[in-house]
Amino acid sequence: MSRWALAGLAWALLVLAALWVPVNRLPVPAGYEVTTWFETFQPRGLMGTLAGALRLTPPQFVWLNLAGEAIFLFLLLLALARAWESRTPDGPDRRAPWLGLVLLAILLSMHQVVFFGHFLSGFIDIHSAVLTLGAVHLLALGPRPPGRLALGLAAALSIVSLLNHEKSIFDASILAAWLWLSFGPRVAAGYFVPVAVGLVAFLLPTSEQAYMGNSLPEYWMNVEKGAAFLRAESGSLIGIFWGGGFAWLLWLFGAGRLVRAGSRESPAALKKAVVFVLVTLLACLVPLLLAHDTSRYVGLMWLPTLLMLITTGVGSLLAGSRRFLGVVALLALLQVSLPPLFVFNFAAVPLNCYAQRAVRALCAQEPRRQRDGLDHWLVLYEDGGHRPWYLKRCGRLRAFRH
Repeated sequence: MSRWALAGLAWALLVLAALWVPVNRLPVPAGYEVTTWFETFQPRGLMGTLAGALRLTPPQFVWLNLAGEAIFLFLLLLALARAWESRTPDGPDRRAPWLGLVLLAILLSMHQVVFFGHFLSGFIDIHSAVLTLGAVHLLALGPRPPGRLALGLAAALSIVSLLNHEKSIFDASILAAWLWLSFGPRVAAGYFVPVAVGLVAFLLPTSEQAYMGNSLPEYWMNVEKGAAFLRAESGSLIGIFWGGGFAWLLWLFGAGRLVRAGSRESPAALKKAVVFVLVTLLACLVPLLLAHDTSRYVGLMWLPTLLMLITTGVGSLLAGSRRFLGVVALLALLQVSLPPLFVFNFAAVPLNCYAQRAVRALCAQEPRRQRDGLDHWLVLYEDGGHRPWYLKRCGRLRAFRH
């Protein structure tokens, strides 16, 4: 497909996402748009510094985030198209049909990675996702193995992503694991060592600072709590599922194909495939030891899923099997029918009226008070106060506490 056609599809997906989860046009108080490096070097200040340099108002910062979403969706569709149209072990070259691309893009993006910025207009996660996806194009969709220039540019993108949000180190870990799987430890080190050095250089002068998050010592205190922190704040099973939704089934499918391909090749290849699957799963779950934004952090699962699709050539299977294409269509339908929620600290924040009614029904049917990740729900934004404009038309709602 042409780049213009992919851009049109990306724009259509962005419009549909904004219709399904309306964008909070109200500026959040003290959001990342006011975090700048003009006065002091501090974490998560990249986009705020850019906004300050361009003199963007809070509503204009919202448009900046929407532009990031559009770029992310375009790069995602382009990555799927490039992987689909390249020669894979499953079959000859094929032109990527738009339907298959859209279905895969819906599964990989229509959850926390896109919706979270609609809920809080000052958040900047989407820009880290754009930078990570740019690194994917350099490392996984260019010459194989990637040369020094591609490794250096990808490392630079990942370092900039770290300046945007330090949790991007988990994105970089997944990319390094994929390079190790595909090309060996030397290529992986050529990418990850500069990223790790950049992370250390960034954390040393900012380790005691925090903005809309914790400082490095506070994160370490959460890690030391271990299972207690998971039980009390972040280990919601529903939140883990909601982080990726039905894309988790696509992740399982890609992981199974990767492991089967390794078993057919050699015992060493099988071991590497299993290690890659486990490492990438841990990279999506370990952040839950640091902070309680459960569904937000687990939403990173789009990245290993995309890399497994690229590696196993699942595009040719989609092109050659109507049954499998039907399964993907069903998963995409289930994905968009899933009530959009932001789950954190064993709480559920509805992102549209449909999700609000769903949480009300869950709370009405589940009166128990135990905190096991399934039964403890809280609907924020009561009628009396701070609900975003797009929930104010949903009817009366009280806060449910268990």
